[in-house]
Amino acid sequence: TKKDFVTHNFKSDLILIQEKDTLFKKQVTKSDFNPVLYSALKQYATLQSPFLELRNDSIFIHYSISIPVTDVGIAATIKFDKNGGFKVEDK
Repeated sequence: TKKDFVTHNFKSDLILIQEKDTLFKKQVTKSDFNPVLYSALKQYATLQSPFLELRNDSIFIHYSISIPVTDVGIAATIKFDKNGGFKVEDK
């Protein structure tokens, strides 16, 4: 589009609770994915379509990180261990 548009920096809040104890809290933002994003995505893209997957002792959240009204973007995943440590991967 040649018209100006506004993108919003969406986020996800992850809280892992076991019984009554909070094991960890993490707010996932686009900046967490900076190691796998190129400059246009860092500047204009938004986190979209989160999909949660539980596997063994890990939590995976898969995202589309793309620029609205375009086909420009990547699939990326953030993987959490049970202690709150995380790793970002692109697909």
